[in-house]
Amino acid sequence: MSAMAFLREATELHRSGKLSRARTLYERYLKAAPKDFDARYMLAMLECQDGRCGVALGPLRRLLGERPDRHDVRYTLGRALNELGRHEEAVAAFAPVLEATPENVEAFLESARALVALEDAEAARRVCARGLSVHPTSGALHYALGVALGALDRAEAAVRHLGWAARLDARNPEILYALGKALRRLNRIEEADRALDAALALAPGMLRARLLKLRLVPVIYDDEAEIGRWRARFTANLEALATEVPPSAGAFDAVAETTNFYLNYQGLDDREPATRWGDYVHAVTTARFPDMAPPPRSKRKPGGRVRVGFRSSFLVDHTVLHLFRAWMTGLDRDRFEVFVYAPAVGDAETERLARDVEHLRRFGPDFEKNARTVRSDGLDVLVHLDIGMEPLGACYGALRLAPVQAVTWGHPVTTGLPTMDLFLSSDAMEPAGGAAHYRERLVRLPGLGLSFEPPVLPDRPADRAALGVGADDTLFFCAQSLFKLLPQHDHVWAEIAARVPGARFLFLRTSGGEVVDGFMRRLERAFGAVGLRAADHVVWSPPVDRAGYLALNMACDVFLDSIGWSGGRTTLEAVASGLLPVSMPGPFMRGRHTAGILNQLGLPETIAADKAAYADIAVRAATDRPWREELRARLAANRAAVFADRGWLPALEAVLASAAR
Repeated sequence: MSAMAFLREATELHRSGKLSRARTLYERYLKAAPKDFDARYMLAMLECQDGRCGVALGPLRRLLGERPDRHDVRYTLGRALNELGRHEEAVAAFAPVLEATPENVEAFLESARALVALEDAEAARRVCARGLSVHPTSGALHYALGVALGALDRAEAAVRHLGWAARLDARNPEILYALGKALRRLNRIEEADRALDAALALAPGMLRARLLKLRLVPVIYDDEAEIGRWRARFTANLEALATEVPPSAGAFDAVAETTNFYLNYQGLDDREPATRWGDYVHAVTTARFPDMAPPPRSKRKPGGRVRVGFRSSFLVDHTVLHLFRAWMTGLDRDRFEVFVYAPAVGDAETERLARDVEHLRRFGPDFEKNARTVRSDGLDVLVHLDIGMEPLGACYGALRLAPVQAVTWGHPVTTGLPTMDLFLSSDAMEPAGGAAHYRERLVRLPGLGLSFEPPVLPDRPADRAALGVGADDTLFFCAQSLFKLLPQHDHVWAEIAARVPGARFLFLRTSGGEVVDGFMRRLERAFGAVGLRAADHVVWSPPVDRAGYLALNMACDVFLDSIGWSGGRTTLEAVASGLLPVSMPGPFMRGRHTAGILNQLGLPETIAADKAAYADIAVRAATDRPWREELRARLAANRAAVFADRGWLPALEAVLASAAR
């Protein structure tokens, strides 16, 4: 057989998917024609198609050295790098391809894929938008853009592009699943349910869609009865979960995609549903990684330091880091060796933390690699600073990454996991009998259980006139996310407005427009019941940065804590800004943060026993200025000591040392 015959047959075998035989014939041909550029490229592509991207890298780079103008080769190199997880190199490889051959829609998609893997959703958004300017009818690009927008918390824009993608590619269940997730974020629950049904009709075995459908709950509720209906549906579905989607290794990817985050904002005791879900997550995760179910051995030497780890996906400029920074940096280094597990993509606060702790490990997108990193560190105790705000937190918690595992109140609800031993909480915030709310053993640290580094305040407060607030108006700051504000408490704002001339309530527009609209419909009903219009009293803040947010605090007169789910960092920052909080502690720790802070400040006067008292205190704070200023002076005198308090530290060290024995 001639050399050209080898090449022709190799090409036919390659085209028909018979890769092993094609490889042999390509290699025979190249012995006779070692400089044939295209044949060498075909062999490199074959290696990639056969899952041997590492083998292909050298040949592809040599080909580009000979012909840097061959952007098809450069594109294949980028794909190979993506498959190998070398995403930064892949992005660099795709950049000239996008410039030279914008007709290659796959190059835009692969570049966006690499950027998403690098957790750079904004760059992925820009690449997709650029691609759509050339390929406006590409369903795949609309889908990729929708996913990137969702990661940027731009749910309305995400729904728009995912909707276009679904119309352009109506048989793609992945698009419909992503659309369902995005619609849920906007509180369009019935539409989300239909999108998930459509995904399941196309792909009945799509466990991610089935699990999400079974656990759908709204972001906000129209009335208290609606909470009850959705709670009953969720409970029934959770009871049927093990039958509908039996726990197995194959369910792990589904479990690792969504949380029960919004369930925790119904104002009810979550121990039972959390325990059911925790058992399910544990069964699924340990089925996938059975060797990480038993506890690892500590690497501590006799008489050596206790090895303590702290894990969170939010060790950036986020509430979790600001609340618990001193836990990681304050332990006695003669007695404790501290390991911190932070996201690979951090910020200035992450870098500052890295300088202040002994070991900081970067978690990339590979869950298994991250989990094995923790186990290999041979910890005595692992503290999860939050579990419940992002899906992988529960999966890490479901494994035994250390002999003793604890969680704290970065998300102040029980994890429900059988593998979580301790819940480290604040004595000032826990109610009597609080242990009944946790599957974990409750540990009450003295006081707030933390120290707080107050923010640097801007030079001046926000411009009240620019907000539409008059000089004589009383501006109440309602700084919490709207999903924390339950409908059964709406009447309190209206009652305050009816008794305070010029009452204005400042809310943050941090949710999608449809969530805001639903909340305003509720307020109009509540205000209408006392003969007022909510629109005359409600002020919506424009988007602001961190300094702008603090300036809003400085511009307000009274801080109204959310009832049922209290402010933590928001209240501490209000106090730092000189703003007087009013609070009503609820039955669970998550509704008692502000009351605990006020007690530590020596300000029990603004802690209400019930909603009537809450309204009375708010009215007095608004109308009795000398009283308000007296309390603000006490707040200013006492806050530095509360922020700097370290009375909790010996107790935390004792708990960690005892757990390590």
